[in-house]
Amino acid sequence: MVGFWLIAAIPVQAGDKFYARHEVNYTFDALGKSQVEQNIFLTNKLSNYYVSAYQILLQGDPINTISGRDSQGPLKITIEHPSPDQTVAKIAFNDQIVGKDKTLNFTLNYPGRPAAHNGQVWEVSLPKVGEGGEIDEYNLHLSVPPSFGQLAFISPTPASTTERRYNFTLDQVRQVGAVAAFGNFQAFDFTLSYELNNPNAQTAIAEIAIPPDTGYQRLIYSSIDPQPDNMTVDTDGNWLATFTVPPRQKITVTAIGQAHLLAEPTQTRPGLSLTQKQQYLQPTSYWPSADPQMVELARKLGTAEAIYNYVMNTLKYDQTRVRPGVERKGGLAALQTPSTSVCTEFTDLFITLARAAGIPAREINGYAYTTNQELRPLSLGSVFHAWPQYWNEKRQAWVSIDPTWGNTTGGVDYFNKLDFNHFAFVTHGVSDSTPTLAISSADVKYGVYKEFPPNSLSISWTAPWQIWPLMTNKSKVTIANPLGLAMYRIPLTIRTLNIVSRFAGPSEIDVLLPYAKRQFDLDIQAPLWPNFTAKKVTLLVASEAKTYNIEAKLFLAWQI
Repeated sequence: MVGFWLIAAIPVQAGDKFYARHEVNYTFDALGKSQVEQNIFLTNKLSNYYVSAYQILLQGDPINTISGRDSQGPLKITIEHPSPDQTVAKIAFNDQIVGKDKTLNFTLNYPGRPAAHNGQVWEVSLPKVGEGGEIDEYNLHLSVPPSFGQLAFISPTPASTTERRYNFTLDQVRQVGAVAAFGNFQAFDFTLSYELNNPNAQTAIAEIAIPPDTGYQRLIYSSIDPQPDNMTVDTDGNWLATFTVPPRQKITVTAIGQAHLLAEPTQTRPGLSLTQKQQYLQPTSYWPSADPQMVELARKLGTAEAIYNYVMNTLKYDQTRVRPGVERKGGLAALQTPSTSVCTEFTDLFITLARAAGIPAREINGYAYTTNQELRPLSLGSVFHAWPQYWNEKRQAWVSIDPTWGNTTGGVDYFNKLDFNHFAFVTHGVSDSTPTLAISSADVKYGVYKEFPPNSLSISWTAPWQIWPLMTNKSKVTIANPLGLAMYRIPLTIRTLNIVSRFAGPSEIDVLLPYAKRQFDLDIQAPLWPNFTAKKVTLLVASEAKTYNIEAKLFLAWQI
């Protein structure tokens, strides 16, 4: 907001007599410090008026030092702080510009809001311009150094971009300002605890979902204690760890590791088949996509972005409902009672409408973490969070969006690009509620980047007790992953020497989860006639190989 002091015979509105243009350069250095240079141009619309003084309201952190110059030299500037997040600068000019179409140009310089260096990411938030004032044209230019890394997230989408310079117009930053994140990925250290209780008199097998690799994240576990009996992956990509729980006992499973989060999805699995797409269009209890009201509304909205905007603008976040065990209303009830919504309602309504519109959609439960209140504006005691994904056919990827944060930030764009702050724990798609998010406690914080260790596999062959001629002798090949990270697309080859075999396993293992193992059948046939030639079984898995020499007695016990 700005104000004018006018020298004129007749009092008039400043905007009727002057055209005000602001060119604002927000420049960051490699340490995250910023400097603002604000060039202001006041052009006379009439010949008998000129501006002798000027007042400008700067939003954001309080500013205590402002310098300025016009064509005649330094300006006299008085600073006031009407509120903790506002600075008023009152400027008296040295220069007096008279005449129609004549322009008074002056420059202000002051320190800007510093960038936040969180983990591997630089986060930038520029204050809004705000309503009011006589600004006809306002151009904001954000410049960052190469050391910040690549742009990962920015909102709003810049009007134009040049080399590491992002340009915004008045309409774009009037209400919200601009936020951006730079870096290749974010690293989060985590410690998660799960309580497993077996009240029965018999041993029980318990299964929990632990954070998995997704298109947006890669996991490395330094430990899971106790180590799971095995790990499997379900249709939605959840990692399911199984544990043996003794009778009438409780055990605490503690998972410690690091997650590398990306702002853009990458593919770790092929695209959806037609059958899979149909699974993600089905109505459920919380996602009644076949309801006539939902079908009609979805028909009008049509696209994922239109549905996102509708949900973001229709529902209202209710802080009073943010508590453990709050009732989940589902998509239809969210639409019927929009003013009492939390993240699950924003998510459920989006998924319901998306499925009704023929767009595959699902839910992510996880952890939303950032120290930047411009990016995470919700003052929550807990940051467990839910957000939706939809299947983008053009990109052949699940795309995460967050209408809840879009609503609570007042319009930050969480549709076209997600930030680094959404750590997925569980995915609900085929089912709207299982597997459950069974975490009893979570400690998540920015971490120091850790390199993933090179792949290392354990390969073993369990030979038959005896190999007999004229018979199919059964044996087992076991491939185990001793590390805390998943391995993908592992080639598997079996070679034999002087022996006939039939391998029942695949030529490639699609995924081998942390601490998991895969076992396959290998059938062995011995030669009919006795011989003492060397016989071998060689297992080749990825770049590793193991050879077993078969003793002659295994073939010819009747000869020994």
